[in-house]
Amino acid sequence: MKIAVFGGSGFIGKYIVQRLLNKGYPVRVVDIRHEDIKGTEFYMADVTNLNQITNVLDNVDIVYCLTGTVSNTARKNTHLAVSLDIYGTSNVLEACVKNSIAKIIYASSFYVYDGLPSDQDVDENHHSSIFNAEIFGVVKLLAERLILEYNRRFGLKYVILRYGPAYGPDERCTCVIKDFIEKGLQQEDIVVWGRGNKPKPRPPEGGGRQWRASPGAARTIRARDPRTRTRTHGG
Repeated sequence: MKIAVFGGSGFIGKYIVQRLLNKGYPVRVVDIRHEDIKGTEFYMADVTNLNQITNVLDNVDIVYCLTGTVSNTARKNTHLAVSLDIYGTSNVLEACVKNSIAKIIYASSFYVYDGLPSDQDVDENHHSSIFNAEIFGVVKLLAERLILEYNRRFGLKYVILRYGPAYGPDERCTCVIKDFIEKGLQQEDIVVWGRGNKPKPRPPEGGGRQWRASPGAARTIRARDPRTRTRTHGG
């Protein structure tokens, strides 16, 4: 059984590829950035090009689809998010059907819950509305809807994984948790704007790594020693 991993050169993709290799699966990495992963086939292809995507899925059985933007990129470049996460996903789905792929595993996001009441319990059957979610959640919701449609029309089997914050020791990791850990290990200040009572903080407009929770004083966690407790300052 041969498996193709779209976005296999990315932060999450590389770990998935390695785990598949460890289990003995032949893996084909499909990406626009070359990453030399021993034991894999590499195909450079753009998900916005249907012909390229159709060709690289020849003799493939299962597809992992991890292509798309991250949340900060989607906020700054809506057109790119739509191109990759919606149009690109539709191309991958179409190529799966043309190549009689058995199943697709799609990397969605917990941002599909954005806009739901913070006290609401949710499971796989819950999601927000495209009119309530921010743009990253919107493109993921629409991609999920496309997958359901291809399942209904063509019988394409699927698994949708709604990832939470993923972080680890990799230069391509964009998760703020990684930044917090690194600053703590370096005994630098970790600054969070607000009182920390917003259920899902977002970066302020204009970028940066400070979270905005709600209007109020800044809270600074000073890491005295990574092995001991921290102190919190601010009101």
